[in-house]
Amino acid sequence: MEVPVVTVAHQSDHKAREKAKMVPGTWYDPDSRSYLLRVDHLSAGQRASMMRLFPEVELPPEPTHDDDFRPMNVAPSLYEEWSAWNLLPNMPYDVRDTLYRYQLEDLGYLTRRMREDGAAYLGWSRGLGKTLGSIAAALELGVKKWVVVCPNSSKESVWRPEIGKWADTRWDVINMQGNKNQRARACKAFAHSASAVLLVHYEGLRLLDPKDLGTTIDLIVVDEAHRLANGSASHKSPLF
Repeated sequence: MEVPVVTVAHQSDHKAREKAKMVPGTWYDPDSRSYLLRVDHLSAGQRASMMRLFPEVELPPEPTHDDDFRPMNVAPSLYEEWSAWNLLPNMPYDVRDTLYRYQLEDLGYLTRRMREDGAAYLGWSRGLGKTLGSIAAALELGVKKWVVVCPNSSKESVWRPEIGKWADTRWDVINMQGNKNQRARACKAFAHSASAVLLVHYEGLRLLDPKDLGTTIDLIVVDEAHRLANGSASHKSPLF
């Protein structure tokens, strides 16, 4: 399938190359030695960046979508159609416009596999947006109750503010921590909430009895999943 693109900058043009790196979605093509941008599905953020940094580049007209339009909740073959409208039909507009192309494609694959098989693995390296990707997957799948297993240091510093930023009041964010009574209150709050995410650190995971949650869990996200690896270290074997 031919991909409609515009050339943003040639490798030899240093200033234009540096500007190109600021446009979400651009990538370097070694064959043409240029920075390219796919233009048939530009997000609002991409279009705004292009118009500001490269006013000389002629962009295609901005497509219009019926606000009430939503494709069927079935992901087509990722090798046939790239469109985020088809791959991620339930994704909120602001989240979809923020995600990079690789995130849209990978999340389309991830959510499709989860709908079909119940679980999936997404191997993003450090710095590629795993936290936002996990939240976006939960939004796309329409989950009501989910659990995030993560280091204790990231519960309040990363997960709570990121969920608040991208999902606002969609879920009650409940941190399971403290003594036995405090943990029990957190589990009870999770069980009685109509829509919630429970943040559990690895040390607290050993103390969590799933029956205490008293509800069906739609999704489990494991952050820093290497902590689940089998091994001789005391913090690994019991979790595995």
